[in-house]
Amino acid sequence: MKLLSKLTTVLLLTLLIPILSMGQFPEKTSYSFDRFSIQDGLSNVSVHSIYQDSKGFMWFGTLMGLNRYDGYNFKIYKNSTKDNNTLFSNYINCITEDGEENLWVGDAGGLNVYHRDKDNFERIPIPEFVGCRVIQKHGTDKLWIGSLKGFFLFDTKKKVIIKNISGKYINQLLVDNESNLWMGSETDGIYLASENGTINAIFKSSNKKGSLPNNNIEVIHQDSKGTIRVGTEGGGLCVYNPKNKEFKQIALPTNVVWDILEVNDKLWLSTPEHGVIILDPKTNSFESITNKINDPKSISENHILTFFRDKSENIWLGGFRKGLNYWNSQTNAFSLVSSNRGGYELLTSNNVISLEEDVNNIYFGTDGGGLNVLNKRTKKMKVFKHNPNNPNSIGSNAILSITKGRNGFYWIGTWGGGLNKFDPKTETFTKIVRDPKNPNTLPNNNIWKGYEDSKGNFWIIVHNIGVCLLDLETGDVTREVLPIKKGESIESSFNMFESSDGHMFFNSYYGLYVYDLNTEKLKKYYPDEKDPNAIAGGVPSQVFESSDGELWVTTSGGLSKFDIATEEFVSYGEQEGLASAEITAIAEDEEGYLWISAKNNIARFDPKKKVFINYLGSDLSQDGEFNKGCAFRLNSGEILFGNSSGITLFNPFDVRQNSVVPPVVFTDFLLFNKEVKLEEGSPLENVVEETSEISLTHEQSVFTIDFAALNYYHADRNQYKYKLIGFDKEWRDGSRRSATYTNLDPGTYTFHVKGSNNHNIWNEKGDSIVLNILPPWWKTLWFRILFIVTLIGLFVAFYKYRTLKLKREQVKLEFIIQERTEEVVAQNEELSEQQIAITTQNQELQEQQKEITVQNEELLQQQEEILAQRNYIEDKNNQLLGQNDKLKSQHQHITNSVRYAKTIQSAVLPNKEYLSELFAEHFILFKPKDIVAGDFYWAGENNNSKYIAAIDCTGHGVPGAFMSMIGNASFNYLINELKIDDPKDILERLHQRVRVALKQDTSNNTDGMDLCLCKITPKDDNSCEVVFSGAKRPLYYFTKDGVLHQVAGSKKAIGGMQRKGRKFENNTLTIEKGTIIYLTTDGYMDQNNKGRKKIGKILFEKFLTGIGRLPMDIQNEQLERLLALHQEDELQRDDITILGIKV
Repeated sequence: MKLLSKLTTVLLLTLLIPILSMGQFPEKTSYSFDRFSIQDGLSNVSVHSIYQDSKGFMWFGTLMGLNRYDGYNFKIYKNSTKDNNTLFSNYINCITEDGEENLWVGDAGGLNVYHRDKDNFERIPIPEFVGCRVIQKHGTDKLWIGSLKGFFLFDTKKKVIIKNISGKYINQLLVDNESNLWMGSETDGIYLASENGTINAIFKSSNKKGSLPNNNIEVIHQDSKGTIRVGTEGGGLCVYNPKNKEFKQIALPTNVVWDILEVNDKLWLSTPEHGVIILDPKTNSFESITNKINDPKSISENHILTFFRDKSENIWLGGFRKGLNYWNSQTNAFSLVSSNRGGYELLTSNNVISLEEDVNNIYFGTDGGGLNVLNKRTKKMKVFKHNPNNPNSIGSNAILSITKGRNGFYWIGTWGGGLNKFDPKTETFTKIVRDPKNPNTLPNNNIWKGYEDSKGNFWIIVHNIGVCLLDLETGDVTREVLPIKKGESIESSFNMFESSDGHMFFNSYYGLYVYDLNTEKLKKYYPDEKDPNAIAGGVPSQVFESSDGELWVTTSGGLSKFDIATEEFVSYGEQEGLASAEITAIAEDEEGYLWISAKNNIARFDPKKKVFINYLGSDLSQDGEFNKGCAFRLNSGEILFGNSSGITLFNPFDVRQNSVVPPVVFTDFLLFNKEVKLEEGSPLENVVEETSEISLTHEQSVFTIDFAALNYYHADRNQYKYKLIGFDKEWRDGSRRSATYTNLDPGTYTFHVKGSNNHNIWNEKGDSIVLNILPPWWKTLWFRILFIVTLIGLFVAFYKYRTLKLKREQVKLEFIIQERTEEVVAQNEELSEQQIAITTQNQELQEQQKEITVQNEELLQQQEEILAQRNYIEDKNNQLLGQNDKLKSQHQHITNSVRYAKTIQSAVLPNKEYLSELFAEHFILFKPKDIVAGDFYWAGENNNSKYIAAIDCTGHGVPGAFMSMIGNASFNYLINELKIDDPKDILERLHQRVRVALKQDTSNNTDGMDLCLCKITPKDDNSCEVVFSGAKRPLYYFTKDGVLHQVAGSKKAIGGMQRKGRKFENNTLTIEKGTIIYLTTDGYMDQNNKGRKKIGKILFEKFLTGIGRLPMDIQNEQLERLLALHQEDELQRDDITILGIKV
């Protein structure tokens, strides 16, 4: 029985071994890296040292300077012989921080300390530190320093050497778990010292067994289990045995190891020729990460100098010739299976359209590469391609779908090869193809998919035909099997799915069709912007039923959950964090998360929290787009997505969310878009990242603050929220990492910024800075106090002055009163005498009163007569009111006549269409002062020449309008009928016609016109001849060099009395095409504002110069705007006309 039990156990183990190995791909042969070089801002391609400081900034030491990186930009620090606050040398060897978070840099010239507040360096003038190669923290205020001249203990506060440990060139240091010092030299092996620096042992290379293989020590490393390993130049890698104090050399393909880093229980070794060697310390087996020329995500070169793991567990690699490499464990969770790159070079074609799996194999349907079958036990790929000489081969190399059938068969839809039934046991194919002689066979050989439903129906989707039923026994095909409504089409279907409750879903480019196998009813669903419960997008690429029975539809507009009972969709997309809403495929992991592909993006959706986490193309090591419906979860739990670059493969348990909260820092401060430097008069005393408060004057009105969340894994996806407290009412958010504010009122504000990493993990504390906007001197408190004190002083001085003045006036008044009193006494005596006289006069007045009474009676009679006259006047007034109404009616009639006159005047002016035929680019600014105008303009053509004129008639309103009609008729007669083509002759004839029309030889009438007239004739050499003649008006023209020119007109006017000898003259100009000419009347320049100030000729000409390069319609708008701003509420003074013509 015991023997039988053992045999049973062995048998079970034997059976389990292949099962446990199922679903496993071969070992991956490459890793995915991001690269940084000079093109990205790095100062040099040879990176010797890497460090992340306490703030979160990354520092990179190169052969040509020190670089600080914030995830977006590199800031470079270099030596300058003119500035002692720079580094000793550009050759950077090492970087670290002490216990108080001060940054120390060792370079070829010595030791430097970084002052964050001033963003500069202090050189430590100690000769022993020349060629500083190693710096390591010791306690709070001490450093171990290794240099060309030895090994020292340095006091960071006193900045002096405390102890000289060794006089040898020490270039490597390890402080082990027991605080022992392992000092590696370039020529003398390893010195082992106690914590106080006492050397207890020396290890050197010799012929003795267990000695160091080489004395040139490049790295000393202790892993998480306490094992110490040493990398040398010439002796490769060795491991130290503390029991016998011997070293054992590890067999590697190189004898040079520059650096060692422990990653996931493996050791990464940097080498000069083999890239990164990944050593398994348990077995001492290894693999290599090397550069692949055709893979841009491979490591940039095979000569790697150094490693560094940052606080987010990202790994930075410094190269010798091609800069930095950056590796993230999340990125490495995704692998690319392809034909030529990605670490799994297994496929015959990169475009994978369909996937399937059974116990033994994984099936890949490719476009052009046939059917690829990976054996999970042997991990070898077998390829099935079409062979025209083999009737049992697959019908086509373009595989559109792979579907499990009954009895272990697979149904394979192909492009051009019909429907194929594959028997994996015999590895043969049975083809169902179109027979041209039999109309009941396949309509064509392009089959998207074949599927047998739970009722035994076998459905096929035929390209450009749609959904059909296939009889597997006879091979007959039945078309139009679905109850399609009139006007609808299902010909564009490309995928189908059966849910657990017996519904068939057909995906088409025109919507989703759902067919109930029980009721045989068909329904169509398509997006509707007005219906919030409609499907998200018009192209449903895949229908999927999750483990909890929910139905999910991936669409071109997002992910939709479908409730088949209510026929309602709930959709999720960009609002829930999805980077791209054009979803192509879906799969579910073992934890119930949904994984979707969208263009070149894979996202994880949490159905409970309803949020997405995105992993973009650079994460996935692929640059193609994902294919519709091509997603599959293997029995092992791994998920595959097919795309045009191959297959993206990952284990969901290996894909971690970036949960590190990023530090948020200020990176720059700008005034008027210029960086503010630490100099005299600067508002910054320290650099902005070390500043808590900034004061700005009212003149420093435009400032910008730059900031960054120090997350280096896809920093382009970091998000920000910022708010200027005291100004902004709401938080502003987005990926923008700078904020600009202008013209803030005086006061105190606080700028607060928060940041998130690429997976939306927020630093809610963020960072903040206080901004004091100082008022101008006349609004300051001290000025107001001084003003009040001055005002009080003036009031007091005025009060004292007024009091003294009153006292003086009081003395003067007393003297006057005394004089007046004496006068009053004398006057009283005179009044007594006058009283007697008054009594006599009263008697006389009584007699006069009697006479007045008689006169009053006469006045009463006169009053009655006046009343009668008033009644007469009121009657006359009523008559006048009636006449006034009549006058108003007549005035309205006259006004209507004038308005009709305006219609006539407008009709005789050149219309827009005619002007546009003559001059393609022009503008007209025409503003009559009254209903009708005294200004008008005229245009015409004669003998291949074009004429344009602007005319200002004497007066405005109706008189001016009559004059304009005379002028217009005269122009038509002289140019169109008499064919006079000389501008000066036209003006002279016009002058004579006006004088005759107004009978100015026999009357006192002096009315006339001022005008400018141009004759424009195109020439063959891209120029024009312009002949100008003006009557008291100039011509302006603006040339392409930005200069406004003026040509004066004649002093002679049209009409009226003129001095003898005055005559009209021609001015002939040859100008380039594209020159602008301006014809004007004086109304625009004479318009006044409230201060009675005119626009004037000088301002007008300056303004024309300023707008001359603008399009013609914009020039018109600018001229009207200037006029409105100047005129304000003032009445228009005169008719205004300006013509602008581009010749």
